[in-house]
Amino acid sequence: MALSLWFVATDCQAATEPDPNFYVYLCFGQSNMEGNATPEAQDKTGIDSRFQMLACVDFQSPSRKMGQWYVATPPIVRQGTGLGMADYFGRTMVANLPATVKVGVVDVAIGGTKIEGFLQEEVGKYIAAMNPSSEGWLINYFKAYDNDPYQRLVDMAKIAQQRGVIKGILLHQGESNNMQQDWPQKVKTIYDRLISDLGLKAAEVPLFVGETVRSELGGACGGHNAVIAKVPAVIPNSYVISSAGCPQKGDGLHFTAEGYRMMGQRYAQQALKLMDIEADIPQPASGTVKVGGTERTYLQYVPRQLGKKRPLLISCHGMNQDAAYQKNMLKIETVADTAKFIAVFPQGEGNSWDIGGRKDINFILKLIDKMVEQYDVDPGRVYLSGFSMGGMFTYHAMNLIADRIAAFAPISGYTMGGVTANTNVRAIPIIHTHGTADDVVTFANVQKGLDVWIKHNHCNTTAKVTQRYRGAAHITRHVWSGGDDGVEVVLMEMAGKGHWVSNDNGVLTGDEIWKFCKNYSIDVEWPYVAPGLKPDQKFTSLSQLSGKSFAIVNETDGKAIFGSGNQNLGYEDYETAFDGGNAGYLFRLENSSVAGKYLLRLMTPDNTPYNIWGSPGYLNSQPTDGWCSFILGLNNQNGQDLRNGAVWEIEYVDGKGFTLKNEGTGKYLKDAAPAKYDTPAYFSFCTLAQTTGVNEAVRMKHEAPTIATGWYTLDGRRLNAAPSHSGLYIHNGKKIAIRR
Repeated sequence: MALSLWFVATDCQAATEPDPNFYVYLCFGQSNMEGNATPEAQDKTGIDSRFQMLACVDFQSPSRKMGQWYVATPPIVRQGTGLGMADYFGRTMVANLPATVKVGVVDVAIGGTKIEGFLQEEVGKYIAAMNPSSEGWLINYFKAYDNDPYQRLVDMAKIAQQRGVIKGILLHQGESNNMQQDWPQKVKTIYDRLISDLGLKAAEVPLFVGETVRSELGGACGGHNAVIAKVPAVIPNSYVISSAGCPQKGDGLHFTAEGYRMMGQRYAQQALKLMDIEADIPQPASGTVKVGGTERTYLQYVPRQLGKKRPLLISCHGMNQDAAYQKNMLKIETVADTAKFIAVFPQGEGNSWDIGGRKDINFILKLIDKMVEQYDVDPGRVYLSGFSMGGMFTYHAMNLIADRIAAFAPISGYTMGGVTANTNVRAIPIIHTHGTADDVVTFANVQKGLDVWIKHNHCNTTAKVTQRYRGAAHITRHVWSGGDDGVEVVLMEMAGKGHWVSNDNGVLTGDEIWKFCKNYSIDVEWPYVAPGLKPDQKFTSLSQLSGKSFAIVNETDGKAIFGSGNQNLGYEDYETAFDGGNAGYLFRLENSSVAGKYLLRLMTPDNTPYNIWGSPGYLNSQPTDGWCSFILGLNNQNGQDLRNGAVWEIEYVDGKGFTLKNEGTGKYLKDAAPAKYDTPAYFSFCTLAQTTGVNEAVRMKHEAPTIATGWYTLDGRRLNAAPSHSGLYIHNGKKIAIRR
């Protein structure tokens, strides 16, 4: 009788229809999908039982059986792995889906595998070619999946289909196929087979493909993101998941636990977006951005449900203070939550700011770029503020990046030695807050500085004065209105206040700054191309290079090779590569000990030979299994780490450019990684020229002899160039009609 009942139960289970509210996602890839970060305390608790994992191998600890479902406590791929992409994907999904919906992941991933590990016609010979002494670990990983991970994924997916409905596929792989141009097509082959073998419809099952660690964060395979970007062109229902700002653990390949949380949330954000659900994702409190080879840090506050094209307020701390102190003083989170804007608090090097040069100006520009890319910030609604020395920096920025900042809000700071206004800078809206009892940056000089900008902006010379502003007896508000483009200059005079950010009597400095700044926006061409050094004269033969310094530029990538500092080699955008703070960005040819081959000597920004630790600096490659190329002196091997690692075979290909083949590795250089590629990249060897940037270029391109130069506004929104289309515009305060 018991046996009979068992059969009845089994028959009933087999006849049960899959639950349409159990959303299943297949996951595959290499180590970042497998999970490479040690789970932290926050990753092991609070996991909703609606988020489940299907064990794809047997586990001993925790005890799990292949083919059975469990609450998705890490590790979820196999015993010994860590936090990965799928963990916070599932957590974010269930947090944003109705309570009746469950989410399950089926995750088959192998650290170190090439994409060929999931191609059944390739996997056998791929495993057979492995070296047991050096790749035994990888061989064992494959054994866990019976040497056919694709089939294991399909088998487990079919078990999952008995309980739920497959809603999508997550992929993170590529580091082991770095820069291989046929990678997207191989991904398509696997995707198409999954669709066919599981009886799915491609239009209903999107593929989500994650980027590798970004180059600007030290990613060893950041260049592969350009290949990943091509996937949607071959798989229509596919989406690339950005890794912008996701920190890595220091090896250039794997993310930190925080990075995995961010990536998992972004996978979920895209999946939910396809369901018309805007994910409520808590954002990280801090971040980094690389500027001229230096990792710069910042704190940030990003409201939930931010939305698109929202503003950005950047607030700089005072001298000998830091970003955390500034954030605590400004207390702007509640305002940001209500108004839906991002607040960023950059950290100055040495707790100070460069108020005479461009070092920190470049930092602010990089921050803006990152916020626009990561959060879809409106580049025309970016505002800059700062306290004390941060206020001095704010005044400094008015003359340098008025084309990127819509309004400025210095607090208790002005330019020492006198405020100036460059004549070619647009009218600048300013709100300046200052205590009359400030004994560090005295109040007595505030008006002199403001008068410079009042005059420059053509504001009314007589201010509208409001005493007891908003009922606060100590606050007097001065407003100079009527400036070009409708700008105002405002002084918030705080009687009896010293050198601090004032927040009392119901008047919050941050709130006042926001109420002023939100009225202003500017037109910013995007993507923005900053003024600076750009490729100029191109060389087309080795004979032309004799005795000349030249930049090594990949015009397709928009990047250049440079010495980022000490022995490090960099490969970044032009603005980063051609920064005066780098070790150098020009090279010269020298003959090597190998006939017909050359050395590449690094030159400093002032075009003198770069020396490192007392030795001449040359471009060297590590062995192909190394992490990077670098700048070091020569030993008797004509290189460091590798015989002939500093010797290069250089050839020019008509219409394409120069190739760099390393004598030591026998492979080609493509980026800051070792010369390890079978196919070449093509570089322009060129001189550099100072350019004015895209906005000025657009202005000159569209400007007709009958159209005056200067700033134009349309519907209150400033244009950075002469109008390119017909309409009514304000030019220098006068309404004019443009007809094209």
